[in-house]
Amino acid sequence: MQRHSKLIDLTALDFLAHLGPPVRMASLSPTTLTADEQALILRVTATNVRDHTIISLALGTGLRLAEIVGLDVADVFAPVPGRAQD
Repeated sequence: MQRHSKLIDLTALDFLAHLGPPVRMASLSPTTLTADEQALILRVTATNVRDHTIISLALGTGLRLAEIVGLDVADVFAPVPGRAQD
């Protein structure tokens, strides 16, 4: 028993004929801060060590907030000047 009684020539159909011109999508790229905006944020947070460190880390490394929040002290290596390294 044949499942399809007749075949349709798909090459003869114009699937895109009913579509209009392409719709322009908004850019999915995140907006970035200018150098002046970065400097301003760093200047404003200079008195708050925690916030300043988080902002500096994000701007300097490109880490996302979730990645920064997930860091442990042991994940960060900060050499002490004048101290021999192990």
